[in-house]
Amino acid sequence: MRFDRPMRVVSRDVERVWGGQRLRRADPPIGEVWLVSGDAEIVAGPCSGLTLDAAVAAHGAAIVGRDWSGLGRFPLLIKLIDSAGWLSLQVHPDDAQAISFEGEGASGKSEAWHVLDAAPGAEVMAGFDRPVDLADLDDPDARRDLVAATRRFGIRPGDTLYLAAGTVHAIGPGLVIYEVQQPSDITYRVYDWDRPASAARPLHIDQARAVIDTHARVEPLPIPAAADGAWDRLVTCRFFTLDTLTLCDGSVTVESDRAGCHVLTAVEGQAMVTGEGWEERLIPHESLVLPAGLDRYHISGMSGARLLRAGGPGTS
Repeated sequence: MRFDRPMRVVSRDVERVWGGQRLRRADPPIGEVWLVSGDAEIVAGPCSGLTLDAAVAAHGAAIVGRDWSGLGRFPLLIKLIDSAGWLSLQVHPDDAQAISFEGEGASGKSEAWHVLDAAPGAEVMAGFDRPVDLADLDDPDARRDLVAATRRFGIRPGDTLYLAAGTVHAIGPGLVIYEVQQPSDITYRVYDWDRPASAARPLHIDQARAVIDTHARVEPLPIPAAADGAWDRLVTCRFFTLDTLTLCDGSVTVESDRAGCHVLTAVEGQAMVTGEGWEERLIPHESLVLPAGLDRYHISGMSGARLLRAGGPGTS
């Protein structure tokens, strides 16, 4: 099979108690749209009819690249978040902790946020601004004290934040966020803003106590200059990369080094992505998976396009 063209997958709407109405108008509200995930079905391009994970298991390096074909599954999860209320104060494990708590095959979750829209005064919480003691988290008052010790700061459209596994955090209301992360949905809740307890939203005090990094610090990364036609690197870590591209006019050509795959997502305007014998139009909140075996492609901007490109492990 030739991997000389992109793959489109079916996105998935996820209901959340804190969700808004900006991504989808629905009741119950949609808090997340999973644009690209390992369990998403491929509906166009190579391996149509398979999930991304199944395609990677069968074809490895042709999709995810030579450096990460041994992972055995698609290495990224790409989602959009629409928050009308506070998400829980939470933390995610690293790979070793995920296996310890959830079993063999579990993955940790480091992630990056890129803010697409923010209401005036919108805030997030991440890391601590003073020393904390995790010993008494079984006590509700101690959990409220932990919330008070968590650093809270305002963010605006264009801000990017990298949150390593172990960083306690929460997203506030009034935000639309693009998130790239390891392929994991493991979340340990510490505090849920006194919402009624339910089996669907338990707290995970023992796990959170074990994985919280009390020294983790998070700072919004600078908004890039956004030169027309130039890629700007937002995040580099050992799990993924994230770049942004603004195209008012003209086009750019991307050459693959076959080290890893890319996921291209339109966030503003429209773009045409073309290659030998194929073309795909991207409108806001649509994504294409560009396999490592795709040697070259071109992106042309339409209507002041801005795109985000998440790279799998091994991409430069």
